[in-house]
Amino acid sequence: MTTPPRRAPFVGVAAAAIALLSLTACPADDGFSLPPDSMKTCTDAADCVLVELDCCDHCNGGTLTAVNRDSEAQARAELRNTSCGQTDCTERACAAKMPTCDNGLCGFIEAVDCSTLDEAACTANPFCNGIAGISATDYCADDLSNWPNVWAGCMDAMGTCGGAITCGRDPADGTTMVFPSTCLPAGWESLGGVSGPPCCP
Repeated sequence: MTTPPRRAPFVGVAAAAIALLSLTACPADDGFSLPPDSMKTCTDAADCVLVELDCCDHCNGGTLTAVNRDSEAQARAELRNTSCGQTDCTERACAAKMPTCDNGLCGFIEAVDCSTLDEAACTANPFCNGIAGISATDYCADDLSNWPNVWAGCMDAMGTCGGAITCGRDPADGTTMVFPSTCLPAGWESLGGVSGPPCCP
């Protein structure tokens, strides 16, 4: 009787191949590769950066991804399409994107213009921070009972603020306020410090 060929070695080789693929970048159909999860690990959105993978940007037919900032250089070197040649790209604009960290992996969403949000929407949005201070009149009179709790505007949570107390004015209506940092609401002008005019008489 002829013994049927054993298939176990083939199964073992196939399983090994599948395991290897799960550890490497997944090839896409257009000359670039998508990042493996090992390049996308994060604990916070600040850990993540956006990387364009194709010849054209994501607004014009390309592909956008997000990776851990420590893997950014590797992603740009190993995953991006390197066969672009004289590729012609359209020049359409699209909504800006911002990185996220969801379930421990970097991703991205359509960016929000935090400066357009009211207090409730700003407070509810994890990608935005409120800007609050106190009226210059109260500050200069040493009435700090509301410091710094008077709502003035909203900003991107990724923004960086200096630590200097700053006086600012809204040119639209002349409102003058003092803020605990150098960050002012969009459109406001800085009046500098608070040790004298034009902030305090």
